[in-house]
Amino acid sequence: MAELPGKALAEELAAASRDESRTTPIEDVIAAARSPGLDDDAVHRLVSRLWVLERMFYYVYGGWGQGLEINDFPASIKYLFSKQIVDESTHEMLYLDTLLRRGCVKTQKEAFQHPYGGFSVDSGVAYYVFSLRNLATYPHPIRIAALNLGPKIVELAWMEALAAVIADPALKQVFASQAVENRSHIAMGRRIVEEFVEREDTPDVAQSRPRALHRMPHVLHRVPRARHQRGLCRARAAAPHRNRSRRLHLSRLHGLPDVLPGGRLDR
Repeated sequence: MAELPGKALAEELAAASRDESRTTPIEDVIAAARSPGLDDDAVHRLVSRLWVLERMFYYVYGGWGQGLEINDFPASIKYLFSKQIVDESTHEMLYLDTLLRRGCVKTQKEAFQHPYGGFSVDSGVAYYVFSLRNLATYPHPIRIAALNLGPKIVELAWMEALAAVIADPALKQVFASQAVENRSHIAMGRRIVEEFVEREDTPDVAQSRPRALHRMPHVLHRVPRARHQRGLCRARAAAPHRNRSRRLHLSRLHGLPDVLPGGRLDR
């Protein structure tokens, strides 16, 4: 389907994320899981921090959902988004159930109160979540491109790597079981970008090899919002901001350094 306006852009974003998918700090966790293996405390910290991340998606998606109105986008886009919300909720409950089954905590209330399960505004998880939340003011195809063709590709790679090296069958299944949903989110992102996102062919875009859609909103500017009202449903990817010092790459933050051994686990 070469006629799709965003096909080349979708491939560019996905390829950039695949290149970075095995270069994040989570590689330290994968290496530790391979040898000598994760002890009970390390598993507790890892699963708890991932649980914190997943439950914060209620905050992200709630803000994104407020920007959707009747007839602004086809029903299929909204159906896929609602499915993604359900999937994230399922993953959040999966992590909590793992904590309860392994005896890390006795109740959900204890999981919230435990230092490993707490949310701190001074953490990689917080920076990542706030970055996604700030995308609420952008057209929905831009938001989906930023998440599903960026961090979601990174997440799938290290989820599969963790499932491959973890010896504990139950814990292995926690990560392996999420692959189907994560692949569907990536496929959804590709479909939406291919059909509903166009690149602005400007000198700035040509010179800067834009991978702006999975970066912070600082580099998503001049988006013509009016064109996404009343069912016009076509977004354009603007040129990246020239101030490189302000860029905050979501895929990097998705490495979640506060989760990792030797990487501020106490936050």
